[in-house]
Amino acid sequence: GKIAKRLPPSHTSSLYDVLTQVDYHLHTYTLLHFASKLGQAAEHKTKAFQILQILVERDNIFSEESFKADVTSSVITTLLNSTKDQMEGTATDFDPGEALQYFMEAGYQPNIVSLTSYLGTLSKTGQDKEALQLALLFEEEGVVLDLKGWQTILRASKATWKYDQITKAIDVGRDMNIPAINILS
Repeated sequence: GKIAKRLPPSHTSSLYDVLTQVDYHLHTYTLLHFASKLGQAAEHKTKAFQILQILVERDNIFSEESFKADVTSSVITTLLNSTKDQMEGTATDFDPGEALQYFMEAGYQPNIVSLTSYLGTLSKTGQDKEALQLALLFEEEGVVLDLKGWQTILRASKATWKYDQITKAIDVGRDMNIPAINILS
């Protein structure tokens, strides 16, 4: 795991492939290190997602152990964070939405950082309307975004140049008790 953390993602991927080919059993935390490093690069996000799927099935990573759950949440946040350039620059079949849905069905309860990361990915990949709709859904379900999450939604709405989307984003901020100074700035 410590080697995986220090290598670039392409070398980490190769090392993981070698270890799985020789059927070497990797510890849960070692696999989390591999998934974390691979989740940083768009071309390796699919492999990182596959590693996390193995952990869900093999080790029940969303169990009561808080440290394991915290580390896993951090890795999932890294995996969900993508930019438009990353997604367009590589031929990848990784879908952050499907990954989040899979994890939630497996028992993962996303924290605000993970949700904000996913909203940012939607915004950065040109899915501004979906990001706003998801924020509205969060609001209906009682999930309160932090200031960064709301700013992500507002930034995405402003990028569309559509009055109704900007108004909805401001309304979301008002409903989430975002300070007026942040709304007006």
